[in-house]
Amino acid sequence: MEVGNRMQKVVDFLGVNQAKMAALINVAPRTLARYLKGETCPTVDEVQPLKDHGVNISWLMTGDGEMLSAGSAAIAFADDFVLVPRYDVRVSAGAGEPVHSEQVVDHLAFKREWVRDRLRVRPDDLALVQVVGDSMEPTLSEGDLALVHLAERRLKDGAAYVIEDAGELRVKRIARRLGGSVLVKSDNPRYGDEEISGEAAEQLRVLGQVIWHGGVL
Repeated sequence: MEVGNRMQKVVDFLGVNQAKMAALINVAPRTLARYLKGETCPTVDEVQPLKDHGVNISWLMTGDGEMLSAGSAAIAFADDFVLVPRYDVRVSAGAGEPVHSEQVVDHLAFKREWVRDRLRVRPDDLALVQVVGDSMEPTLSEGDLALVHLAERRLKDGAAYVIEDAGELRVKRIARRLGGSVLVKSDNPRYGDEEISGEAAEQLRVLGQVIWHGGVL
C-alpha cells in the first residue's frame, strides 16, 4: 500500500474532510491532495500531529506495523468520540465581527452516540466558533462556543444561524419575509429587530445553523 493510500485511511479513521486534515498537519489543501494521489510524500515532521490521534507514524511512512499505535485505547476513542474543529473566528451577537482567520486552532471531542442520536447530523458537517457580544442573551453569551451545523442553511422558524453580511459574521435568528426581505432578530430584548431589504438580502450568506452551545458558568 502506498503512502497516499495510507494517508486516506487516516483521513477516514479521523472522520474529517481533506480541508480539515490539511489543517491538522499544517499543509495547504492542494499539498494534501498531492499526498493522497501519491504524487509526493509528506515528511515525518508534517505527520507528527497525527501521533496525538493514535496513528502509528512508522506505519504511515513505511507500511510496517499497525495503523494505530495506541492499540485498543485509540480504537475505543475513535469508536466513542468525534473530534469537532474549533475555528479561529468569532461570530458577533451584535452588529458584526470581521472575519480575520478561518484556521483550525484545536478540536473538541463529543460523544459519537450523542452526535448521531441526539443531534442527528454528520460529524464532518460540524464546526465550533466563539460568540462575542450580548444581543443573543440569555441564549448565547460572550465567550460561548457555538456548535454550527454547516450543512443546514435552510431557514427554519425559531432557529439561530451564523450569517455573513458584508464580510462580517453574526449569529442571529433570521426569517425570510414576503417580498424577499429578511428579518434579523436578537434574543436580548434590548435589541430591536432589523429588516434587510430584498436586494441587500441577496448578499447575505447563511453559513449554518447553531444547534448547541457551551460556555463557562
